[in-house]
Amino acid sequence: MRKVIIFILITSILLSSVFYPTYVKADNSTKNTVKTTSKVTNNILLEPQYYKVLEQWRSLGIADSVQFNMTVPASEFLLKGGAYFLEFPKNKGYNGKAVYFKSGSEISFRVNVENDALYILALDYYPVDDSSENFEVSIKVNNNFQFYESRRIAFPYDWKYAKEVFDTDRYGNQILPRQIKIFKWYNEDVQDPMHLESSPLKFYLKKGWNIITISNIGEDAIVGDAYIKSEENIINYQQYLNQVSSDKAFDFFHSYDGEKIYSKNNLRTRIKAERDVDLSPYSVKYDLFNIVDGKSWNKSGEKVTWEINIEKDGYYNIALKGRQDLKVNRPVFRTLYIDGKIPFEEAKQIRFMFSTNWSNYVLSDEEGKPYKFYLTKGKHFITLEVNASPFKQVIEKTNEIIKEINNLSLDIRKLTGNNIDLYRDWTITDYIPDINDRLYNWEVQLKQELQYLNAIDKTQQDSMEATLIKMSITQLKKLREKPNDIPKRLTMLSEGSSSVLEYLSTLANSLEDNPFSVNKIYVYSGKVILPKPNVGLLTKLKDSIERFILSFYNNPYQMVANTGNEINIWVNRPRPYVELMQKMADNEFTTKTGYKVNFSIMPDEGKLILANAAGEQPDAALGISNWLPYELAIRGAVYDLRQFKDFDKFIRVFSAGAFLPYIIDDKVYGIPETQDFWVLFYRKDIFDKLNLPVPDNWNDVIKILPELQRYGMNFYAPIAGYGGFKPFMVTVPFIYQYNGQLYSSDGMSTAINSEEALKGIELMSELFTTYSLPMQVPNFYNHFRYGTLPIGISNFTTYVQLLTAAPEIKGLWDISLYPGVVNKNGEVERWVPGSAQSCVIFNKSNKKNETWEFLKWWMSTDTQIEFANNLRLSYGDEYLWNTANIEAFKKLPLDPKQKEVILEQWKWIKEVPKTPGSYMLEREISNIWNKIVFDGENPRSAIDDATIVVNREIRRKMEEFGYIKDSKVIKPYKIPTVEMVEGWMKNDKK
Repeated sequence: MRKVIIFILITSILLSSVFYPTYVKADNSTKNTVKTTSKVTNNILLEPQYYKVLEQWRSLGIADSVQFNMTVPASEFLLKGGAYFLEFPKNKGYNGKAVYFKSGSEISFRVNVENDALYILALDYYPVDDSSENFEVSIKVNNNFQFYESRRIAFPYDWKYAKEVFDTDRYGNQILPRQIKIFKWYNEDVQDPMHLESSPLKFYLKKGWNIITISNIGEDAIVGDAYIKSEENIINYQQYLNQVSSDKAFDFFHSYDGEKIYSKNNLRTRIKAERDVDLSPYSVKYDLFNIVDGKSWNKSGEKVTWEINIEKDGYYNIALKGRQDLKVNRPVFRTLYIDGKIPFEEAKQIRFMFSTNWSNYVLSDEEGKPYKFYLTKGKHFITLEVNASPFKQVIEKTNEIIKEINNLSLDIRKLTGNNIDLYRDWTITDYIPDINDRLYNWEVQLKQELQYLNAIDKTQQDSMEATLIKMSITQLKKLREKPNDIPKRLTMLSEGSSSVLEYLSTLANSLEDNPFSVNKIYVYSGKVILPKPNVGLLTKLKDSIERFILSFYNNPYQMVANTGNEINIWVNRPRPYVELMQKMADNEFTTKTGYKVNFSIMPDEGKLILANAAGEQPDAALGISNWLPYELAIRGAVYDLRQFKDFDKFIRVFSAGAFLPYIIDDKVYGIPETQDFWVLFYRKDIFDKLNLPVPDNWNDVIKILPELQRYGMNFYAPIAGYGGFKPFMVTVPFIYQYNGQLYSSDGMSTAINSEEALKGIELMSELFTTYSLPMQVPNFYNHFRYGTLPIGISNFTTYVQLLTAAPEIKGLWDISLYPGVVNKNGEVERWVPGSAQSCVIFNKSNKKNETWEFLKWWMSTDTQIEFANNLRLSYGDEYLWNTANIEAFKKLPLDPKQKEVILEQWKWIKEVPKTPGSYMLEREISNIWNKIVFDGENPRSAIDDATIVVNREIRRKMEEFGYIKDSKVIKPYKIPTVEMVEGWMKNDKK
């Protein structure tokens, strides 16, 4: 009887867990009539994504509101956190009260609705300053986030170029103008941050009173009224035609230049000068802006607007001379707006097919029949918006499978450990009995998405995206044939560049990318024949001959030697940087000093050594790798900058630890130009949900790992981002943080066999062997976005990617200091390398003093601030300039709290000093880690073996460069320290 009772109890518990799932609310606040299940999705305890919540609402019979429109005046808002009301004349001309909406403040208002239904929310807003940030908020309904996306909603601003007539540089090439924000009142619906939804986001409001709370999580803004409304019904094309019966035929044609844009809603979208005779304007000799660059106008939601002028009322056709040559065998889509409105339903998704050449794309229906647009006399605005919503279904399903593959891979790793024994057999189906079902379900789902994608593509040949799906299906079939071999074949499933996971990650990113370049906009009517998009063969042949001849004479920014009166500077950076530098130097430095400067683009920094040997070196080089000044200096090619009397005073604006690679025997052969930073990235949303503290040291990291791994997540250490060779930047922090040294005091041997260094190497290895950190992560940025690695150490590159290319988690992540080791005094030591690019002056230069004046001007605080701002405003936020000048960095338009973290971490910069044998030390530390982690070798044994190899090479190189002769040290090699450089900085005089 007892057994029967126990069986009934267990059965009832299991059934209740199946039929009555637990609801986890976003917070402990007012209950909604309809609950949204919040579970471990993508290994994250968060609200479900919008499309899942919308499906749930639809399944419960909740319909859209019908013909509902309510305005909530700003005067009725309840303000918190520093927001305050503005009245005339401070309300920027608004019709009524407005609210100064400070960052971190909150507004709320009540809404009374008659029906349980789904409603759209819109807002009036006005910019406060010329910051490049959008206006960003989070939205709660009745104190709950209803879906994940509501945690960060972005309201964009419009931008335009400061000049309609483009300036030219000294070579006659047009220069991209600065971009300026358009200050006006905006009205926008709440949209999906990724803009994958074809309609505005909807919120569920129950019958009666509801409270809507909007929190400012971005920059300050001014806010006007709020609007609660139903979705606007857009008429179809036939209804649009029926609105105006008159269709008088007349001939009209007008062409508008694509680069003459009126406005755009994203800084990163830019115009471009392309040397192509098929384009207009075009010059065989000069760079003239002539297209909207499709590579910068490729993310869903990005808009470009052109102004047109119509001479008489009537129906017109619209065509674009454009090129879609980057998405092979698949279309991209744009949404058309005329005067800010979508004219008819079909204009939401206008297709642009793949073409290798410039083509005339007439805006047409699916059968190729051109649309007719009714335009009245006067000015009109044509807007095209990137639209990736046709691929939404595939992107969402792909991301779901990616999460499930990560979960399966983690389950397998938990069973087998990180070190897979290739000679051990696993019956994995005993532990994961549904593994074959999982693989088969993914195959079926991917086949369905392939069919859907092919229906969109409408071509007989596979697109790259279709090929990726097919390759994934093939891999899954192979894995399903021998499921028990999967532990040995994880490289096919989830690890490496040829895994299913990598294919699907590439697929999702590629579908989000929808480039289309525009050269001309044609507005026409009647029997007009459009101009041919491409010139004839003879014209192209003539152009090729002219360009070939000019290539011998007309090559701006080509590398030239230090001859003549100009200071010749070689720059290892792309052309946009060099053009801006030349303009600034001509306008400011030359005007102030009288010294002319000529910049040249250096495509290969390795040529500096050869150029110096041939006597064709420049006066200075900028943007070169931090290891190169040492290689040049030890060969006598570059000048000791400490010879300049004001050197010690000048370097006070830099991090002392950044100079260590440039020093040989108290002489300094370079200065840092840019500076990297390594900080801790973490997902605030996930850490809040899991109630986890942000780790401050490595012990803290180890403490949170069990909870992260319990939910299928982990911590990322930068070592996992590299293959077999692990560079200094990811290994030496562990040694430095234990106060270990890399070299002996005389520089003639390595010190990695010391007890301090041993402790650091042991921690560096145990994180992977004992605590199961992932050993190979091809792309931390993607894993961070998806939430599988919600915390990890990374650098400036990841920071820019998250700022500019991860809108769906903007505001949901933050940075903290690099985890360190607690010393005897209780202080956390966070030493880490951090220098990036550098500047040098060449020994053979006959203009050393003039060049030094230039370097001081170039790296001065004012110049660096101006360059950083001009670069960002000209080319977009992804062109963030990580200047090494600390005072200039303080002035950059970054989040103040994040900037404070970066500046604090920069106090712990300690670059690796260079010696003639340092390359061997770097290699052997990498080998030590590989031997311990992969081969299970004892750390002390691995270190001792490496020490022998490194010491042998150091002594050999020291003898080569004259520090050792006949096995005896004839002069010491002084290892530079941070303290030594800090001592120089304190000198008033040399």
